[in-house]
Amino acid sequence: MISCNLRLRGYKIFDMNSGVVPADKNLRKKLIIFLGLTITAIFLFAPYFNDYIEQIKQISKENPEVAFKKSMFALKVRLGLVSFLLLVAGVYFIILARRTF
Repeated sequence: MISCNLRLRGYKIFDMNSGVVPADKNLRKKLIIFLGLTITAIFLFAPYFNDYIEQIKQISKENPEVAFKKSMFALKVRLGLVSFLLLVAGVYFIILARRTF
């Protein structure tokens, strides 16, 4: 019943036997380029980030409060980056899903 209403509105209905769902190749290309550049940037900044963590380890012996604040900042940066990448992937899948109907 739902598929009949969607067909009347002009939407394409794909069944499970139709094979691969068509995707926007330009959008996929942009996403792959964006993720590639992001991963490259992560690899370039990883040594600096590891040096920052080593500084935190050395500071923790002298001043634990400052080390805690700096380690929380490092954790926030990492979690923010992972969340941003998940958001980008989610937006891509939403756009892809909206274009298939």
